[in-house]
Amino acid sequence: MFRLFLSAGLILFLGSGAAFGSDSQKLFGAKCAKCHGKDGKGVEKLAKTLKVEIGKLNLTGKETVKATDAALVKVTLGGRKKMPKFQGKLSPEEVQGLVQYLRTLSGSSK
Repeated sequence: MFRLFLSAGLILFLGSGAAFGSDSQKLFGAKCAKCHGKDGKGVEKLAKTLKVEIGKLNLTGKETVKATDAALVKVTLGGRKKMPKFQGKLSPEEVQGLVQYLRTLSGSSK
């Protein structure tokens, strides 16, 4: 129930259009760039180590661009396969900021 409430709150907050800028860029660098790269296109050496296709680490590809903000929030909070969960480690505002920053990497906005 709490997870549903948090997800609903994040979805509503995502619609607010608040800008996050450099704080989100720094957070991306600290939490995401190790695997996804500073440019969001994935770290090839890590992909080989994890034995995954580089496309799975690419956050600028069509799969991510087509994903809704709510779907990106869900993956960020719950993790995916070898990606860690950030539930309880990031605030709702930080998660929203990451999603918005991620959109700038691919040039998309939803």
